Amino acid sequence: MKKLSQEFGWEVTQNEILVGNQIGLIGPNAAPAIVSDRKAIVNNSTGAVLNTPKNGYKPLSNLQLEDAARMMAEASSGTVEGFETFQGGKKVLAYVKSGNNTHEINGNAIEDYIVIGNSHDGSSSIFIGTSTTLLRCANQFATIQRDFSIRHSGEIAIKFEDALEHYRKYYIQRDLMYNKFIEMSKVKIDSSLVASLTDRLFDVDRQAITREEKELSTRTLNQMNSFNESLETEMTDLGSNLWGYFNAVTHYTTHSRGVGGKNYEANNSFGNVVGSNANFNKKANAILTKELSLA
Repeated sequence: MKKLSQEFGWEVTQNEILVGNQIGLIGPNAAPAIVSDRKAIVNNSTGAVLNTPKNGYKPLSNLQLEDAARMMAEASSGTVEGFETFQGGKKVLAYVKSGNNTHEINGNAIEDYIVIGNSHDGSSSIFIGTSTTLLRCANQFATIQRDFSIRHSGEIAIKFEDALEHYRKYYIQRDLMYNKFIEMSKVKIDSSLVASLTDRLFDVDRQAITREEKELSTRTLNQMNSFNESLETEMTDLGSNLWGYFNAVTHYTTHSRGVGGKNYEANNSFGNVVGSNANFNKKANAILTKELSLA
C-alpha cells in the first residue's frame, strides 16, 4: 500500500503560453507570440505542464486543498491522514479519517476515509468521495459522491460551514453505500451466476467464442485465473453471495491486479480512489448493483 505524505510539497502556477515568433518578425530579437485565450497550469516542482485551459479556468491550489482537508477533519471530529500526488500532479488527493470511521458488515470491520480530490489536468471537478478498507484483508474500494462537485470557474473558496454541510451529505451517502453492502450479503449466488458475472467483468462473450471457434487470450486467461483465486478466498470467508463476490473483486484489485508491475504505482492511487484498478472496481460495482436490483 502506498504511503501518504503530510503535505503536497509543491504548488501549481499559472503561466503564459508562448508560441514561436510573432508573425512577420524575424531575427534573434523577435519576441514569441502569447496565446491570449489560454494559460498553462504548471507543477512548480517539476516544470511539467498539467493543463492548458482557457482563461476562465480557476485552479484550486494545493494549499487550499490542504486547508479544506483540515476543515473537513474539524467538521467530522477527525484527523487529516495525509495527501497524495497522482500521475505527476494531474490529480491530487487529501484523505481525512473522521471521528466515526469504523463500521461492521456481518461481523467484518470496515474503515473508511473521506477523500477530497482535485484534478489539475481538467479531467474532473473538485470532488468528495469515500475510500473503504475491509480490515481483515485490507481490500480497498472507493466511490465518488455525485451530488458534490465544485467546478474550476469563478471564485473557489471552501469555508468551514461548507465543510460541515459536505460532511453531512457525505455521511448520508456513505451509509447508503454500507446499506447496499448489507443487502448484497443477503443475495445468494450459485456457480452459474458467478461464471456469468465474471464473464461480464472481463468482457468475455462465450457465444462469440463458440461461434467463431476462438480461444481466450493468454492475458485474459491469466487475469481470470488470478481473479478466481481471490474468489475462492473471499467467498469461502464471506459466503456465496454478492458481497463475497464484490470483495473478491476488491481483493483482486488490491493484492493481485497489476501489483508489482513497473507502472502500478503510477496508475493506481492510495485506496483505489482513481486509476485503472479504481475503474475496474467501479465496473464491478455497476454490474453487481444491477444484479442486486434483479434479486
